Amino acid sequence: MDRGIKHTTKRAAMFVVAALAFSTTLDAQRPLDRTRGFVLGVHTIGATGLTVSGADMEGDLTTSFGAGAGLMVGYGFTKSITGYASFDVAKQGPGNGEFDGNLGLSHIELGARAYLPLGTPATMPYLTGSFGRRSLAARVTDGFNGEFDMSFTGTAFGIGGGIERVISPALAFDGGVEATFGRFNHAEIADMSGSIDLNGTTSIRLRAGMTWRPGRSR
Repeated sequence: MDRGIKHTTKRAAMFVVAALAFSTTLDAQRPLDRTRGFVLGVHTIGATGLTVSGADMEGDLTTSFGAGAGLMVGYGFTKSITGYASFDVAKQGPGNGEFDGNLGLSHIELGARAYLPLGTPATMPYLTGSFGRRSLAARVTDGFNGEFDMSFTGTAFGIGGGIERVISPALAFDGGVEATFGRFNHAEIADMSGSIDLNGTTSIRLRAGMTWRPGRSR
């Protein structure tokens, strides 16, 4: 009987040790363990207004803060680096009242997320860097030219950061902020189109949405 008790006690001790080891392994896993492979994201954004001005423009064109939406598709090449392509657009109103109508501020970008080995296993902070094209466009109406199409486009560079918070094996809340710098260097206004000399502008976007990793269903 003593032998049976000792055998049972030994098995229980081995089970406890194994459970503790497994728990320690889980606790030691970083958020980076789940960032490989494809990732899809959808998000809402809030974009600050812009002031478009320069040598080739009479007066200033300003826009007000606006909301919008976007999407992202990416691939985690390593535990730390995910490349992505994204598109978003925000609807902004005229800030100076010189015309009627809303403008669409859009960003098309290629970039990378660098996940940081910080936080907890359910929290994945990251930094971003991107390059792409930014556009400010609208169909507007003023008192002199009536209704016409107007757009400004140019290359842009972005930096930012955020946090993904895991809510299931495949889903995570994704929130962050990005600042984009660039210069609109091409304009299309009514029937006129060509290069334009404008000052640099900065757009700041707040982002909140979800990411989905198809390979993480379990």
